[in-house]
Amino acid sequence: MIITNLIVISCIRVVAPILIAITIATGFNVQFLAAENQPVAASFQVTISGLGENEPIKILLGTQGDSLQIKTELYTWEATGTGKDVVKTLQFELEDGYYLIELEAPANYFRNPRGYTFRVENSSIINPSSRNLLDFELIRKPYQLDIESIIPVSAPYKGPISLPSLPLWQRLMLPISIATGSIILLTIALLVWKQYRKQARFKN
Repeated sequence: MIITNLIVISCIRVVAPILIAITIATGFNVQFLAAENQPVAASFQVTISGLGENEPIKILLGTQGDSLQIKTELYTWEATGTGKDVVKTLQFELEDGYYLIELEAPANYFRNPRGYTFRVENSSIINPSSRNLLDFELIRKPYQLDIESIIPVSAPYKGPISLPSLPLWQRLMLPISIATGSIILLTIALLVWKQYRKQARFKN
């Protein structure tokens, strides 16, 4: 019985540091993946044509919500028409997510388009066509009564953005370490129970 206890204690001394190291390494890697997605600098040049003199417009940037509407407003820029094209370079820093740039104009204008959507993934703007020029045309109603459109800058929607998956060996090591730890605990509990039974019989 003494030899068995010594073997168990030796196993615990060898295996326990390994399990702790695996758990720490796996957890650290998850934290590292989450931390490496830093905000990315974004820049778009916006051109608005058709705006009359002394008429106001507003450019909004925000997170994209349901029905292609801005959910949370992050940036606003306002201007007044001069009879010429309005040109503005928008610069901002954005985290991973889905965004909408929208033009607000007087109600007597049709917006072509109403806005642009894009997404940031893994600290990069998904922009397959490298489109940095966003053009808006304002057309006085009632000459244009179609539905105002939203143009996607990024690739088609692919579902919620998730962190990059861990390597296979790390995904396997975590359940293995848990299973190994459980086996060790069960073995210790069994040995303690046998020793208790043995002592109980000896007393009887």
